[in-house]
Amino acid sequence: MEVRALVFGVGDVVAGCGRVVGNSGGTWFEPRLPALAVGYAGGRPAPKPSDLAVPVAGVDLNRVAGRYERDGSVEGWTTLTGEWLGSAIRVESQSDAQPPPLRERLTDWTVPPCRPTASGWPRGQENANLIFDPGDLEENGAAVAVTVFRPSVDRQVLVVAAVDVAAVEARLRPQLGDRLCVIPARWTKPQLDTAFGHLQDRWQHWKLYAASPHNDEYGQPSIHARLVRITREIADWIDTCPDGLVTLTPWLTPLDR
Repeated sequence: MEVRALVFGVGDVVAGCGRVVGNSGGTWFEPRLPALAVGYAGGRPAPKPSDLAVPVAGVDLNRVAGRYERDGSVEGWTTLTGEWLGSAIRVESQSDAQPPPLRERLTDWTVPPCRPTASGWPRGQENANLIFDPGDLEENGAAVAVTVFRPSVDRQVLVVAAVDVAAVEARLRPQLGDRLCVIPARWTKPQLDTAFGHLQDRWQHWKLYAASPHNDEYGQPSIHARLVRITREIADWIDTCPDGLVTLTPWLTPLDR
């Protein structure tokens, strides 16, 4: 979807699936965040909202999934639809649907983007790792993404998205032979570093909660980020980026009435 179509303002209807926290001070709604594997000798502490939480009005705390209550505070999972008030949500509908666990993006790296030799990709040991020395190819920007593809359990192919194809070939072809696939990189290292740095510099201001480089099913890199919502400021920045360099996944999205 066009990023600018995800911008919403006061009076728009928005939806999200996440965690609700309620206590004597109010009720908040927030996205599912990475969970820490922590053990509590005395049981889980009283729920508290995170810095990303949005105030909400009209939530039924008895209709949330996984409800937990302690010391006057309640939490649970829900999907909410409601009117955006500028910095809060007035709830119009609620369900107990839960958000999926926050996981790293899974990609199927099984079909290398190069043609294999007439006899196919070389076979080796099952579930083995490729051994090679890339030297300074990544540091100097000649290679911007390095991904191991596995066409089968006994085949491993190194796919390199390269700015300097000749330098990558000269360094890695003698080591890997037909187990190497070199493709022209869609982006340069400065482009990727600049985009990622821009997001990091605005992490709190733009309410991000996850961001990382990601290599797609063709071995091409890009930047993926999760954030609370897309504002006009964020959409304006995305308009200055090459198409596909950055992918944003907002937690709150607008709905058509």
